[in-house]
Amino acid sequence: MSSDVRLKATQMTGRPITWAQLNLEASEDLRGLMRRNRWAAELVLALIEKMEPGGGGVVICSRETMRELLDCSMPTIDRALKTIITEGWAQRLKIGGTPALAINSRVAWIGPRGALPHAVFSATVIASRSEQDAIALN
Repeated sequence: MSSDVRLKATQMTGRPITWAQLNLEASEDLRGLMRRNRWAAELVLALIEKMEPGGGGVVICSRETMRELLDCSMPTIDRALKTIITEGWAQRLKIGGTPALAINSRVAWIGPRGALPHAVFSATVIASRSEQDAIALN
């Protein structure tokens, strides 16, 4: 008998399951993005996974944290960011001087489409341990 233990999705993420909805046309476009720039596609998907309901698709995440999320080099992150912004997958914003990315709401959103938020500036903030000082970690 196998001793493999399978965790439920909610146990793996540590939060209740929320639906991330992806526009079908964007899904088709995402396959093309995967062929053109695998890291850009992975970054789009990683950011979508971190979006929260009511956050307007806005995610605050440093380039260093993005690099850690994807386990790649900083030049790779820079090329991926350039691609997703140039191609319209995300838009750069500043929230109180803090750089942020907003996933294009025609690509993906969290929650029912009919309640798509507009001009919402709450955000998911992703901070890696390596970027925190000793005080923040304690």
